[in-house]
Amino acid sequence: MADLSTPSAFEMLREQYARRLPASLDELAGPTAGTVELPLHVVWSGRRSYGPKGSARTWSPS
Repeated sequence: MADLSTPSAFEMLREQYARRLPASLDELAGPTAGTVELPLHVVWSGRRSYGPKGSARTWSPS
């Protein structure tokens, strides 16, 4: 017998966001130089700008 229960809010959001993600990391693309400014809804740490190593804002969080 099939489970006809209503999916939870978590399950619904997980499915919705999963469709937005690439199948693999190879599908990701972005700039190779310059500074990237992330939108507020993406940033959890509060740090929005990332740039090449050696600059005031580095790609890696060091």
